[in-house]
Amino acid sequence: MPLSDLDQHNLNELERLNQRGGRMLSLVDLVEANTLSLDMAAELASRVSAGVSLLTAAVPGGAGKTTVMAALLNFLPPGIRLVTVSSPAVLHQQHDDPVCFLPHELGSGPWFGYLWGREVARLFEATREQHLFASCLHADTLPELRAIVCSPELGVAEEDFQRLDLALFLRIRGSARTTLRRVSHAYAGSTEGGHRLMWEWDERTDQCRRCDAAEPRANALPPLLSPAAARSLLTTLAADGRRTLAEVRAAFCEVTRTAAVPGQPGSAAEDRRSREDCTGCLLNR
Repeated sequence: MPLSDLDQHNLNELERLNQRGGRMLSLVDLVEANTLSLDMAAELASRVSAGVSLLTAAVPGGAGKTTVMAALLNFLPPGIRLVTVSSPAVLHQQHDDPVCFLPHELGSGPWFGYLWGREVARLFEATREQHLFASCLHADTLPELRAIVCSPELGVAEEDFQRLDLALFLRIRGSARTTLRRVSHAYAGSTEGGHRLMWEWDERTDQCRRCDAAEPRANALPPLLSPAAARSLLTTLAADGRRTLAEVRAAFCEVTRTAAVPGQPGSAAEDRRSREDCTGCLLNR
């Protein structure tokens, strides 16, 4: 299945995140590298397929913040355009349809795609309208992340911070022979307010453990892929040797397209089809 012009545009925007050369890694690659478990990857991909705002975070450089973010953004719903925030002015442009704003990092400095200061508050405020965002920053815990973005310098309002759907934290451990990168904590926005821990990495056993995560918010849209369907898709792609961002995206679009079978009133398939026809539903988030 050939990619649409919009999907190709989004892939190009993800490739612009590449900081280290070589091929950008997909979620299939990251599961094979044990950066996150198959079940964690499947649940996160499912949530992203509903249309979410997310942040990835770690204090050390090279932990995999950007790579994990890009791999998950490959599961955004069809119809959502990635808009790289190359300058703060991008956040003030008008968009008739929902978009996902993509600063390369929330940080100070002259580098391409970096966003800092009060414009970070504007990024979060975009969720009041119809838009999503994704980025990464240097923080090791959820309280640390909140303290940074809600600080007077950045000025994110508490109500806007609470609309952040996913916050992922990474750890990097190294030795003379190997370097481990792991998603250590994954938090999701809660129907009860705040964020609750979905997944946690046990460094002693090098295993991921699902925690007592909150259900998706009541006003959240249904995912295009269930966790079980996402797990099956990732397993099939690995078995077939399909692991590039383009191959994963094409397979995701094919699965979500064929799942939307016309003529099944009240079914989940019809709900997905209706949603693809009404991307503006994100206005009700």
